[in-house]
Amino acid sequence: MYRSFSTVAEYYSSEDTSSSEITIFNDYNKHQQNWHQMKIFTNNEELKEFIGENWSKWYRSDTEKDIKQYYRCNKVKKNDMQCRARIFISYDKFSESIYLYQNNEDHTCSEIISTSNRLTKELKNKITSMYEERQKPKQIYEKLKGEGNVLKQTQVYNAIQRIKREKYGPTKI
Repeated sequence: MYRSFSTVAEYYSSEDTSSSEITIFNDYNKHQQNWHQMKIFTNNEELKEFIGENWSKWYRSDTEKDIKQYYRCNKVKKNDMQCRARIFISYDKFSESIYLYQNNEDHTCSEIISTSNRLTKELKNKITSMYEERQKPKQIYEKLKGEGNVLKQTQVYNAIQRIKREKYGPTKI
C-alpha cells in the first residue's frame, strides 16, 4: 500500500515582490516591560516579609539559570482589570541569593473600578449603624442610593437579615 507522489515544479512569481520586501504584521502589540533590580535577599524570610499581603503570585518561569516567580499587585481582584505594577523574584540556581526586580510602571489600582457586586465593609458598617438607629430597610436603601453607591435592594435586605441573625440568633418556631 505504497502511494506514489509526484513532485510539481516550483512556481515562479513575478520578480516585483521579493521576499525581502514582505513584512509580517502582528495582530497585537505586546507591552514591553522595563525591569530594574530593586533588592537582593539572602533568605526566604526576608522575602516573605517584603512581599506580605501587597503582592500575590501570578506565574512562574523555569530556565536553566534561574527560577523566576512573577507577582501582581494584590489590591485588585484577579478577575478584574489588573494594576500595571509588577515584580518578579529570580532564584539563582548557582548561588543562594534572591534578586527582586520591579517594572517601571506606577500603581494604577486606585484608578481601576471594581466590577465586584459585593458590598464593601464601609457600606456594611453604614447599614448596621442605620439599622441600629431604627431606620427601615427601604429608607436605608434610598439614602445609600442617594449618596451615589451602586447596590441593589436585595443586598440591603440580606445585610439586615445577617445583622438580625447575629444579634438575635437563628429563628426558632
